[in-house]
Order: sequence, then C-alpha cells, then structure tokens
Amino acid sequence: MTFPPTENEQLQAGQPRSRVAIVGAAGSIAETLSHELARDYDVLAVTGIETRASAGDPDGRVTWQHCDLFSLTEMQRILEGSQYAIFMAHSGLPNSRLHQANCGDMDLLMAENFARAAEECQVKHIYCLRSLLPTGGTVCDAQIRHHQIGEIMGAYKTPLTVICSGLVIEPGSAMIRLIRNLVKRSPFVPVPYWSLQAMQPIAVDDLVRAFRHCLQQPSQFVGRFEIGGPEKIHWQELLEAAAKLTGARPKFFRTRRLSPRVYAWLLRQVRPGAHPEALQLFVENLQFDTIAHDNPLQHFLQPELQPALDAINLVRGKDEVRQAVRFRRRLRDSYGEQLRSSNTVRSIQRVRLPPGRDASWLSRRYFNWLTAYLNPFIECQTLENSSYCMRINGLKTCLLRLEFSPERSSADRRVYAITEGLLASRARNSHGRMEFREVPGGSHAMIAIHDFAPALPWHFYLATQAAIHRVVMGAFQKYIESRGEEETSY
Repeated sequence: MTFPPTENEQLQAGQPRSRVAIVGAAGSIAETLSHELARDYDVLAVTGIETRASAGDPDGRVTWQHCDLFSLTEMQRILEGSQYAIFMAHSGLPNSRLHQANCGDMDLLMAENFARAAEECQVKHIYCLRSLLPTGGTVCDAQIRHHQIGEIMGAYKTPLTVICSGLVIEPGSAMIRLIRNLVKRSPFVPVPYWSLQAMQPIAVDDLVRAFRHCLQQPSQFVGRFEIGGPEKIHWQELLEAAAKLTGARPKFFRTRRLSPRVYAWLLRQVRPGAHPEALQLFVENLQFDTIAHDNPLQHFLQPELQPALDAINLVRGKDEVRQAVRFRRRLRDSYGEQLRSSNTVRSIQRVRLPPGRDASWLSRRYFNWLTAYLNPFIECQTLENSSYCMRINGLKTCLLRLEFSPERSSADRRVYAITEGLLASRARNSHGRMEFREVPGGSHAMIAIHDFAPALPWHFYLATQAAIHRVVMGAFQKYIESRGEEETSY
C-alpha cells in the first residue's frame, strides 16, 4: 500500500506547507496541538475570544485570528484557503453576557457552521475531538448531544475524522487543575462507588501524535476512531496518583450517598471556574466504562503510548505551565469585562421539526403563532420581503424590526437581522440577528438569537424582556411538539 507524501517530504520536494485551521484554539489542549503541528504545517489558530486572538503567539509560529463561531459568514471567511481544519471549540466559556441555551446546543450550532463552511471553502479534510462514548449503561441527553456533533458534521461532503479520546492529561487543562485542587485543598475526598469504572486517560503528546498521523494520511482515516492510554484505571486511582505527586495526603473514602448531580456540584466548589454543564458531562461519564476499542489509529499509537501516571508526573513543577495558566486567566478576565460592557444576549432553543417541514416553514409558523400567543397586547406584522415588525396593538411604534436576509438564507436556514425598534440598542446592535436553522437529519431545528443588544437597562431587561422571551420560546417548543405530523403550512 502506498501513502501520499508527508508534510516533511513535501517540504524536501520544495512544495508549500499545507495550512491547518484549528477552530476553538484557546483551550490548553488545543494550544498544545497548535504549537506541535506548527512544526510541519502553517497553523491558523481560530478563537471566539477576542483578547486571546489579539495577544497572538509570542514565538510567532502560530497565526491567531478572531472569529464569531456562531456566524456562518465569519466561519467561511476564516476557513478560506485552508487545506485541513480541526474542530476543538466548546462553549465552556461564556460568549455573551446572557445566554439562554445549553452547552450541547451551542456546540452543535458551532460545529454545523464549521462543517458547512468547510464544504463551501472546499477544505480537503476535517477533524474533530470528542470524548470516548461510555459503554454498559444508558447515556444521558448531554452525552447524546456531545456525540451528535460528529454525526452532524458527517452529513456534509467533506471527509471527516472523529477522534474519541479518554481524559486528556495536559498540564494546564481545566480537569487536571480540578484534580490537583481536589487532592490538595480537601482533607477528605469522597469517591462514589459508581465512579469506580474503567477509564483510559491519554497523554496530550499521544493525542498530538494521533492528529499528526491522521493529517499525514487523511484518506486512510475517515470515520470514527477511539484512542486511550496504555492503562485502564478508575477515578480513585487517578486521584491517589495526583495526591502522591503533589505531596498531599487526603483521606479517600468511598460512599453510596452521592448522586452524580450532587458530586458534580461538590467538584465545582473545589474549582468554581469550571463550567457546570461540562463538569456534569464529565461526572456522567464516570458512571460507565470509557474504553478505546481496537482500531487502526489505536494500533498505531500502542507501541509508544505514555502511561497516564507518567503524564501526570510531568504536570508537577513546570513554571511555564503556571505562567501559561496565569496568561489565559488574565485574557479570560479581560474577555469577561468585555462581555459585561457589551451587554449582548444569545438564545438558542431546539425544537422538534414535523416531517416534511423545513426552516422556511418554521419561521413563518413562529411569527404567525407569536401574534396569536401575544394577542391582544403585541402584533407581529408581516412586511414586504418576508420581514417582520413587532408592535404594540393600536400603536405604530415598532418594538423590534426583523429584516429578512435573503443572501444568508436558504430553505433550511432563515436569517433575520434585528435592525431597529424601541427594544433594541441602535448603538450596539450592529450584529444582532435571529436565525431558524434545520439540523441535518431533518428531525430537529434550532431557533437562535445572536448578539442582540437590548435597549433596556440591563437588570430591568433581565427581569422583563429576557424572562418573557424564555417563556415565549418554551411555549412555542410545546406548541410545535403537540402538533407533530398534523402540522400544516399557512
């Protein structure tokens, strides 16, 4: 069997280096991957955090760019000219001052933008990183949505590689810092019996090797591949190893009294900065075995896999790691201040789409239903060019005007720019928009509001307009689900 030339072989032959775009590159694992791949590729690190993109790369090896990951237009602009693209984005950090959405739906929307843009830009191959799928039990909604991202991206024409890994041991990662804080700060560490399941942590260096190998031979690695370290250990063994390496001596005790939800809450008290939904997903995975099954990628890694406990040992005493963590913390604090000053809102709801219906039908049904639901107080008036204006009944004053954007819309995606109205800030609402998007597969759709800047004072907005919007969207979800196959278009 013959393989295409590797990047080093291309360089020796005088060919230009391929460009790899890493979307969601601000995390510690993604940053490590960016710097390692920069040895062989032109790496474009893409992030939704403006302060991180502005800081750039001190070594000059990686090019950083900011991108609104919820904007398909922005994603297309950023992927233009890339031969390969890796999706590492997740909604672990806030992306607006207020968001009415769960992590799974936000991640899915970003992933769908990524895959759709990659197809439009003719990217040769795309990759994404997911956690190992638990075995031996019933998975929860968060786990289903986490792994649904691979299915959504696979619905497009660009060849896809999904790498599912065990817990990645990376010195600056949020989970390693949580483990360190747990064993150092807690004199007593509870270990639920349900967490004593087999897991396969993997060193970040081995994860990098996996990505590099797949990038060198993309046609040989299309589909889903599971990877893990050489050892099968359980949660308490990992904690005990971390305690030994940090010099801590907590007392571990096993208990049957802690539910996964309560245990996730306790872990969050140890590290308040951890995202609650991401932490809940990790704890849910602890209930089941997460083992990598044999496959060509795991077989390639196996001879040189680094033991997880050795990888943890590298975490201790690294000044550069502590500096990197402080650097990211300063940037995130600055980004948080930026979000608080912008006062923007993001709202995403998933609705079940009746068979044979699309986003165009859903948008028409929503605005017609809204008039009936808010009657007799609010009227949703249809304007020319399929635009809408919300008014108080009996008054001409516009509360919100939603201008249809035909150049950004299709049958499976309808976009409306929020252009004016008493409830929208004129000075800060340049990117506000409402979107109806069909999820590939046809059974669900997303209704989203992005970058909306309210005109009302912030705390008054939270108590009134934001609360009303949440109630309205919940009622519309129930309305659509109650109709099912009996829905007919207007």
